[in-house]
Amino acid sequence: MSGKESFAARASGEERRKFRSRKSVEPSDLNLLASLERGAVRKDPGGRLSVALIWPGEYHTGQSSLGFLWVYRFLAQSRLGLAERFFSSDPVSGRPLSLESRRPLDSFDLLAASLVLENDYWLLLNLLTRAGLSPERSERRGQGPMLLVGGVGVWSNPWPVLPFVDLVLAGEGEEQWPPLLDLFTDKSFAALDYYGRLRALSAAVPGLLAPALWPEEALSGRGAPNLAETLSRSPRLRGRREDAASPPCANDSDSLKPVVPALLKWPFPQDLLPPATSILTPKTEFPLTTLVEISRGCPWGCRFCLAGYLYRPHRPWSGEAVLKAAFSQVPEGGRVGLVSPAVAEHPELGRIIDGLIERGASVGFSSLRLSALTESLAAKMSKAGLKGLAVAPEAGSQKLRDVINKNLNESEILSSAALLSSYGLRRLKLYFMIGLPGETLDDLAAMAALTEKIQKAVRGAGRGPVVAVSVANFTPKPHTAFESAPLATMEEMRKKGQLVAGLLSKIGGLEVRLDPPRWTLIQGLLARGGPESANLVRALNESGGRAGEALKIFRYAPTHHLHEPQVGVKPWRVVAPPVGFECLEEEEARSRSARITPACPTEGHCGRCRACQAALSGDRRN
Repeated sequence: MSGKESFAARASGEERRKFRSRKSVEPSDLNLLASLERGAVRKDPGGRLSVALIWPGEYHTGQSSLGFLWVYRFLAQSRLGLAERFFSSDPVSGRPLSLESRRPLDSFDLLAASLVLENDYWLLLNLLTRAGLSPERSERRGQGPMLLVGGVGVWSNPWPVLPFVDLVLAGEGEEQWPPLLDLFTDKSFAALDYYGRLRALSAAVPGLLAPALWPEEALSGRGAPNLAETLSRSPRLRGRREDAASPPCANDSDSLKPVVPALLKWPFPQDLLPPATSILTPKTEFPLTTLVEISRGCPWGCRFCLAGYLYRPHRPWSGEAVLKAAFSQVPEGGRVGLVSPAVAEHPELGRIIDGLIERGASVGFSSLRLSALTESLAAKMSKAGLKGLAVAPEAGSQKLRDVINKNLNESEILSSAALLSSYGLRRLKLYFMIGLPGETLDDLAAMAALTEKIQKAVRGAGRGPVVAVSVANFTPKPHTAFESAPLATMEEMRKKGQLVAGLLSKIGGLEVRLDPPRWTLIQGLLARGGPESANLVRALNESGGRAGEALKIFRYAPTHHLHEPQVGVKPWRVVAPPVGFECLEEEEARSRSARITPACPTEGHCGRCRACQAALSGDRRN
């Protein structure tokens, strides 16, 4: 019996119950944490590439991330590699140890971190420091394990982490990890020097950036605003294969030639299953639930939505593949969560729900677009045991919903909410944003008015579901139609938040949550920051994650340039948006006149953007 098994056998029921009731995880909890898991893989490291898979955040969020779990499962199923997980529930002084075997972080061949949330970037630096590794790439000098990062945060804008990492993956892991693993396990690769390995990886792995190949003046910001010219002078970039997916360089128009993200082609390969939860545990956002991705991308094109632009076009997995992925993981009578930005738009959703019900599973949804709800779907959801649902009106007024291209009217919202209530929904969560482009005080009042109408619609003659309201501060994101919009200051966020909170408090019977302005500000500074944004990550690490202190170290002022409309150089455009730059500019122009853009067609290419060309035809050139 292994040490982990013997500990699990000794752990009392009371110890396990106390542990399940806590969200945060201390290093001393590793043994109990492992004992609660079903599906973790522990492999003999002999002859395999050992990968430290890092989630710089809490265990319960990392174990709910399908991208993070997909990499773990890919390496677990490969004969060439193995993965062991690291989390950062709290920045502590102890040496980071893996969950699987308690190996120290610096003993692995490759460090791979999933960076999804900008406000967690600093935790990666904290983990490196605790492991005895310098967070600064320049101080590591190519010694020790390489540090690779991926995830939607650094895909959309890698600048905040470029001084710290060796490799950045922009795109979808299914296209990148197979060639990456093949190269790392090739004997000839180990014989190359540091820069030779970086060049080999850049040539073999689509959507990969290797910042150490860039000239120092570009990384430090001294080359801005002539970034393209600075990058083109790098001697380390010259002599590369012409057909390789290369880092940015100058072109004839003296603008950036961006790295093109790797997108998984659709229809998906028949032998490939969708990402699904491979480890069941009660210590996640969705306890003992098998999450399964049913589609990737979204057809609706909300102008603020980063995921909607990066993962376009809408690419549903086949119903057969979804059920196979679920059945391979979920126990009889277990719970399944269907994950997608556009759940109701899946052409085989009814078949998927029926198949899961036949298996005895209860079914949940990540969210649902209200205009897509039908009585038949509501009945299936009720039969599948759905009790809570999140929906996103985003804005209270029709004018503002048209500005953001929500393509949803009030009658659809109210009738669908009432329909859900009639089928036994117990909890309805509403997502709104404040600070959207073109917003007025009337729009904020309309948010409260719509919330009250929804509450009345779901209550009807009876009690109805609990209505919870989450109000987020709008943060402009790269590669969206609003990428040039000004970021609100903390004072602006605070005033609008107080106004909305006061209006909602008059309704009564609501659960209300507002985003903290200070952390929204930090997210906004990192989301579209250039070379200078790495200093904010350093400041967060230096301050131990204290936002106010970090902003002082960073010397933030409300006159920061991101509080103004962004014109000229956009540093995040070192990565190309799948939809193409012209599409973003056209959508931004349409937003100014509140013009709706129709959803993507279910078949064929509409030609409004370049996403289908990249994901369906195989042409990835921008």
